Amino acid sequence: MTFRGLLMWVHLVLGLTGAIVLGIAGVTGAFITFQDPLHRWLNPVPRVDTAAGNAPDILAIVTVAEARGGSPATSLELRPPGDAAVVVLRNRTTVFVDPGRATVEGTRPRRFASLYNLTRVMRGLHTNLLLGAKGRLVVTFVTLEALVLILTGLWLWWRKKAWRFGPWRGSAFRISWDLHNASGLWFAAPLLAMVLTGLLIAVPGPIYRVAGAEPAPWLNPPESLPAAPGATAVPLARAIAVADSVEPSLPVEGLAIPSVPRATYGVRKANRTVFVDQYSGAVIEVRADRRPTAGDDAYQVVEDLHTGVLLGLPGTILMTVGSLMLSVMSVTGAVLGWKRVLILAGRVGRDS
Repeated sequence: MTFRGLLMWVHLVLGLTGAIVLGIAGVTGAFITFQDPLHRWLNPVPRVDTAAGNAPDILAIVTVAEARGGSPATSLELRPPGDAAVVVLRNRTTVFVDPGRATVEGTRPRRFASLYNLTRVMRGLHTNLLLGAKGRLVVTFVTLEALVLILTGLWLWWRKKAWRFGPWRGSAFRISWDLHNASGLWFAAPLLAMVLTGLLIAVPGPIYRVAGAEPAPWLNPPESLPAAPGATAVPLARAIAVADSVEPSLPVEGLAIPSVPRATYGVRKANRTVFVDQYSGAVIEVRADRRPTAGDDAYQVVEDLHTGVLLGLPGTILMTVGSLMLSVMSVTGAVLGWKRVLILAGRVGRDS
């Protein structure tokens, strides 16, 4: 067997074994690259005309949101001037409130068939096939297969000028052959970048070793002390007052309101959060925001290159189309590979 023949067989076997996963990764990747614009277009935050200098009344915002949604609030986010405040309720309804006037500007129930849930499913499929750690291992292995497929494909078909699109006529096999070869060569660069960055995201150790810095730790919020039987949570107003006593010069920018027994109030002020015990009203911790290390910054660059965000809208479009082409090549490659299997089995002729 010649070296070219060996590469052909490697390409065939890897393509057939990874076709389904690569097809899923391509479709979900195309969605993920545009998830932020999709959320801005389909789930916009209402704009408000609030006079400058009007300090938001946090309690009033939460009160009107709870009254409109019929459920206790779990979080509040004060966005940049001109945007409505975003209050999420325990029933998963989002209420938008004018922060200056404390008037409701709109609501958005969290339905099962929602863009939010679709995004979670797409990201789960893309990273682990919704199978947890085992699925993540499968996706990583198939991504490595994709790297070998790209390199062997370039070696096999570049000299044959397979990058030329011919007229689409003949059998499905013939069309699949032309589309598979030409698409693979035309999109080799973005696909190679996508696969290499995908491997680094899955196994980020080399990124942090090159950057010479470990990732900054992610810390969970502290817990409230166990409550006595029959104890109730202190009012939100008291939690805010306690946080104001610790950081009197900083305005409240966000809230996390406990919805389970051991959770705490989290009062966000500038670049820190004051955590308050929900039963005693005592300050548990004042925690500064997580500060990324050089390794975290390098990881973010790799992630932005993976999605194309690093190059702006043109890069996002390029990676989106490249992801779709990955799915196209998976389908056409499976057609070609199955045809080769049928030929070897004597079920069809080479010219059929």
